[in-house]
Amino acid sequence: MLLSIAIGLSALALLALVVNPVWGIPLLFIVKPVIDAAFEYPVFYGLRLPEIVAGTVPLVMIGHMLLAAPKQSVRYMPLRWIWTAYLLDALIFSILLAFNEDPKTGFNSFFRYLNGFVGFYMVQAFFQNERDFKRLLAAFMVAGLFPAATAYYQIATGIGWREEFSEGVQRAVGLWHDSVSMREYAFQTILAILLYGVLYLRGNAFKQAVLMGYLVVMVGVVLNVFSKAGTAGLVLWAACWTLLSRKYLQFVMLAGGAVLVAVVASGYLMNLRQVFHKEIGLVTGKGDLAHTLAGRWYGWTHMVDVWFTFPWPAKLFGSGHLAIGAHNDYLQMLYHGGLLGLAIYLCLLGAIGFRVVANLRRRMDPMAIAALMLFLVWLVDTIGVVPSAFPAWQWFVWGVIGLSLRREELALAALPSRSEAIAPLTAGALSGEGRRPVSPPGTVERRFPIVFP
Repeated sequence: MLLSIAIGLSALALLALVVNPVWGIPLLFIVKPVIDAAFEYPVFYGLRLPEIVAGTVPLVMIGHMLLAAPKQSVRYMPLRWIWTAYLLDALIFSILLAFNEDPKTGFNSFFRYLNGFVGFYMVQAFFQNERDFKRLLAAFMVAGLFPAATAYYQIATGIGWREEFSEGVQRAVGLWHDSVSMREYAFQTILAILLYGVLYLRGNAFKQAVLMGYLVVMVGVVLNVFSKAGTAGLVLWAACWTLLSRKYLQFVMLAGGAVLVAVVASGYLMNLRQVFHKEIGLVTGKGDLAHTLAGRWYGWTHMVDVWFTFPWPAKLFGSGHLAIGAHNDYLQMLYHGGLLGLAIYLCLLGAIGFRVVANLRRRMDPMAIAALMLFLVWLVDTIGVVPSAFPAWQWFVWGVIGLSLRREELALAALPSRSEAIAPLTAGALSGEGRRPVSPPGTVERRFPIVFP
């Protein structure tokens, strides 16, 4: 029954995406958790539904790229040249994979990286105005309802559709393949709640309270996944959202509240300590590095040793071996694209990070802070998992970051040139008149507290 529902929702979302991306993309995010829950069942020639959707979405979006209106053209996508180099390299090493292993493996690899390029494009292209972006944030929030319901059902009953443990502690992963999917849905919803509240709910106490409750629920989802990356991401996000807005009191209150919850929920604190006991042992001098991060160091060391046995062409351009199970995004790229591919990927991350930080230095608005939060959680993910292999996570992370960069470009384009600005300011000097700085289209200029104004 789940598969039938997922197929129906997939068809509806893809049809909407073909007709109008402004409606299709939000619908796609809403139904994606249901689609991913049907990951075990082959549908067509051994392909599972998430694979079919992840292969169809880029093809549809490429069609929209070719037919796009001027303001939606890929020519105006931020960082388009480094993204193009990244995609071309992915095409080359995916061809190597297809020849060395099989065509399905090559296509699988290429479409995973293509989804990153498409994700960066589609949000900044179709959600530039405030009404459409508000609809997209609402979709992110709705998308979290189904994962949250399954997580809390598992927490309340102890019944898990899929049993997964971290250091002996059971994780609430719901219906999905592993903990990564659950925490990604939760982070997606948490960021949408924060942005929606600060941008659109000023002065509405009731709706703010409802969203605050939903925020607490989704934070609980992340915490009960017992993910080291998830816990680190929550800490980073709390610090960024409060400190960068210069709300230091709220940061202290949030930290104090976390300590209070930890004391009251002693059972949870014991479980969390168990999850991190090897990392705690390393810090206290009672453990060693090799046993931290779930022992991934052993696998990484083995992969590096094997990589050194490859001939130099394979080291430079790609080994022709699939490495989605590397549990490290950089090792995955080293295997897939060789030193060249890894260099391009690092340049891509460097270019994105530079632009995100530069925009923050220019103006610390909510979208700029959100872009930094997403970039940091992506960097955390690259250490222990392979975020480049998850299409929907790339749509979200790169999509929101791309939109933040595009809005800043539009803002800079709207600013008057120096010669245009001098005359009005000089003419109005005696009367006290002047020209106010121009904000990005749809940007709400205000300081904001930890969650809402």
